[in-house]
Amino acid sequence: MCPWKSAGSIVNKEKIKETQEKIDLKILNFISYKARSTAEVKKKLDHYLKRKKNLKFSEIEKIKERSLEKLVNLNLLDDDDYAKSYVNEKIKSTKPVSKLQIRKFLLSKGVPYKIIDNNLKLMKKEIEYAKAKKDATRKLARYKKMDKRTMRNKLRVYLSRKGYPWEVVYSVVDNITGVK
Repeated sequence: MCPWKSAGSIVNKEKIKETQEKIDLKILNFISYKARSTAEVKKKLDHYLKRKKNLKFSEIEKIKERSLEKLVNLNLLDDDDYAKSYVNEKIKSTKPVSKLQIRKFLLSKGVPYKIIDNNLKLMKKEIEYAKAKKDATRKLARYKKMDKRTMRNKLRVYLSRKGYPWEVVYSVVDNITGVK
């Protein structure tokens, strides 16, 4: 075996180890501000490692894999917990948000469909109805001067644009405008 080849591999292993430590610190800093999904962390890892031109693709993949594994083992990265906390936050929020808006946000963060569906079960129909009613009453003040039919149509369009299901939209609008 050639002595210069083994010395090169030792130097390379040291560079990989050093890079791993730097990346781990950057990712810990990234997730320290707020909860992140796995896809967000992967994207950030790609961003950090894209600049490392002196590493091979296989080495970069090993670094990413190790970083993600460390975060999962430390319970700092869990899509289910992320989705559950986001849904609970939106349920308790004073600003009305529909299930569809929550689903779109979680999908944009890379959370899998199955996890989203399981966590959206926390938001009951009554909660969604109350949020839609609150949203509609806020908008109702602008539509008071219109005739009832136009007002009802505008409220329906507004609530459906916000992502509420049609059965909730119709019952809320009928309830608010006094038509049954």
